[in-house]
Amino acid sequence: MTHSYDERVIHDRLAPLARSAKAAVAAATAERLFPLYVLYSHAARESSDPGALRTALDDVWSAVLDGVPHGSSDPYEAALSLVPNADDPSWIPESAFAQNAAAAVAYAWRVWVTDDAQQAAWGLRQAIEAADYAAGSGSSASSGSLVDAAAEAIEHDIAVVESNTDGFRALLAESTSHDSWGWQLADRWHG
Repeated sequence: MTHSYDERVIHDRLAPLARSAKAAVAAATAERLFPLYVLYSHAARESSDPGALRTALDDVWSAVLDGVPHGSSDPYEAALSLVPNADDPSWIPESAFAQNAAAAVAYAWRVWVTDDAQQAAWGLRQAIEAADYAAGSGSSASSGSLVDAAAEAIEHDIAVVESNTDGFRALLAESTSHDSWGWQLADRWHG
């Protein structure tokens, strides 16, 4: 089954949802991208900090699940500080994944703060861009299957929050599963 990502349709589906639901979908997407930041950190070594991105993402989830972030720093600023600069001479192919993963966390936090469906749509687009980048960079999976897997995860996450606003913990568990497309892509990247 082929899935597509239509940002306008996504925005319109997210707009009427509660702030916590929009933020949960954005956080789930960021969660699925997190393994790609870890992949980058293994390749880049000293120029990355997956622990800091993990903390920022955990703060987003704390806000979604408990109504208040538990961290003491600004997750948006923390995530943005971890986005690799495309002009940096130490740029490596995995840097693109790190950009998508860190941006997705920043967008997820902005959704929580602003209740803006467009911020959520931009966060979800990070998954499509990462999948498309991997497909165009010689990943062992076909282009269509990677983008389809990302779009399918987005569709699933939106459907979960549309039908059950109390299902955020289940969404967190699903998005961190090693069966998620982000983990699968990270595992296959160099394979």
